Amino acid sequence: MLYFNVGKIIEEIEKEINLGNFEYVIEKCNEYLNLKSDLAFLYNYRGLCKNNLGLYEEAIKDFDISIELNKKSKNSPTTINKDLADAYYYKGLAKNNLREYKEAIDNFNEALKYNYTYWLVIHYNIGISKINLGEYEESIKNFDIITYQNIYKEYYNRIIRKEIYDSELYNIYISMHCSKVFAELLLKEKVYDSINMFLELSKCFNPNNNHIFNIVSLLFGNYKYDLIEKIFNYLVEENYNDLWENDITFNLLKNKTIDKEILKNIKKNLLYQYLLLQSLSFNNKTLKREYTYNIEIAHYTSLNTLLKLIKEDNKIRITNISNANDPKEGKILENIFNKNSLNIKIKNDENLITLQTSLSRNKDALTMFRLYGKNENKEATGICLVIDKKYFNDNYLSSVIEVNLDNQKQEEKKGNENYKKAKEIIQKRFERKNLYWVIYYNEEKNQLVFNPTKSKYSSVIIDLNTINKNKKNINKIEDLINCIFHNIINSAKEIDKIENKNLKDEIFSNLFENIRYIIKHEAFFEEQELRMLITTDYKNENINIEEDKKRLYLNYNKLFNENENFIKEIILGGKIEDKELTADYIKQIIYNKYKDNDKTNKIKVSISHAPLR
Repeated sequence: MLYFNVGKIIEEIEKEINLGNFEYVIEKCNEYLNLKSDLAFLYNYRGLCKNNLGLYEEAIKDFDISIELNKKSKNSPTTINKDLADAYYYKGLAKNNLREYKEAIDNFNEALKYNYTYWLVIHYNIGISKINLGEYEESIKNFDIITYQNIYKEYYNRIIRKEIYDSELYNIYISMHCSKVFAELLLKEKVYDSINMFLELSKCFNPNNNHIFNIVSLLFGNYKYDLIEKIFNYLVEENYNDLWENDITFNLLKNKTIDKEILKNIKKNLLYQYLLLQSLSFNNKTLKREYTYNIEIAHYTSLNTLLKLIKEDNKIRITNISNANDPKEGKILENIFNKNSLNIKIKNDENLITLQTSLSRNKDALTMFRLYGKNENKEATGICLVIDKKYFNDNYLSSVIEVNLDNQKQEEKKGNENYKKAKEIIQKRFERKNLYWVIYYNEEKNQLVFNPTKSKYSSVIIDLNTINKNKKNINKIEDLINCIFHNIINSAKEIDKIENKNLKDEIFSNLFENIRYIIKHEAFFEEQELRMLITTDYKNENINIEEDKKRLYLNYNKLFNENENFIKEIILGGKIEDKELTADYIKQIIYNKYKDNDKTNKIKVSISHAPLR
């Protein structure tokens, strides 16, 4: 008879889920289930990981198996109830992701029957589902169930006092208040109390948070497009200027004009820019619904840079865009406007600055080795770093693992040490930057193209010659981006009506800094690029100067340290001298510096298979 140490298995699996190792957990669950197929909790964990990878239908099959096993089980009621609550709750999340909101609510309610400690996350998710169903008043009732609880009020006050540093709980609270703002806006009710509570939480650990960008992020992750459009129409109103207080672009431009209609169109344009960035964020929910893939992320650089990374400063740099290899960098958006009946010029302005780091979905690619990381201009003498997806972030409000409140460990401290710890943990999530797909423009056909699909030889085409008018049924990424671009173009046309040419030029020279470097000429499509982008101003105290190359840069997070490692593989270019010796040398440097870090010592160092003569 097989014996399983269930406690040890759960501890191992939850640790890996919290680290985001979903594929690994699925493999481990498969191993255990091959030995014993009636362990219901394993189907829950496997389904949760499939859900996080976008395999929603497959996840639901696992949850259904778990539900049936638990109903037949003779285990203790406590165990059965927990497993059933998990299965129904996770199934509700998957149904929400599939936009099957009524079924999602049914499953959330079932979960609550078996484990009332899920009350917070369940009422939060039911509220989101009801907003998507148009049941705004009912959604507010669910949010109010949360806020009327004494335990909620206690935790809220302790978060504000910085006595709790549970990032998942913080995310739920801030998301719930933001969602309540949406419901009240759609009902045309007074929203000031909800906005103030959202802002209070938003500023708690990061006073400079861009509230509007985070609101768009939450909208994109949870709501249908027609609702997003309606909410955007409210957010541009002057009454809600507090939400725009930390938006660099808007605050720069509002000092140029007091015209309310111009400012509304600037806001509208920015909202759709941020929605575009969310749509292009790597591995987002919309892409997961359409494409199942496991794309590698690669960064090509020189051997000297690699040695500096592993010997000295192991942080990737985000550098100013003027160092890019495309002479038309940042100018293609202007071509799109001109092609679509908007004749404007986007000049380089000295107020804002964009910094970027280029990555690619092309691992060990011949073209990339020919172009990048070259030593003395010799092809294939650079290296390819394969980087773990967890090094980046798609949405700081999205949990790695959904909150299970009966399993929360509320670690608390008092005084300054507690505040420092709270700030460190919350800010760590803010510091991870989004990774965006670059889209390529074919001016002749007036089409945008990019490739988030499983095959590197495929693509998604956005035809700007037409517009999707059925806004209640926008599910495909190409339809979404099509609508976004038409809104950006139309709001820009309204701004173009300004008679003061100098004012108009100044607005257009700053307005598009957030997205102009996410669009490139179609000639570069083969690179299939992804980018980290940061738009800031020259007052940013974190900007450094690299004197020898005369460029600006920001340091990004460490690729590895004593406890973590985000490098999956190091691939040496095929024309590096003494390749085998160099590979051994790199392995030894890593081992000598991080002997106690098993993850770092497991970095694979290999030689490129790209065919070069």
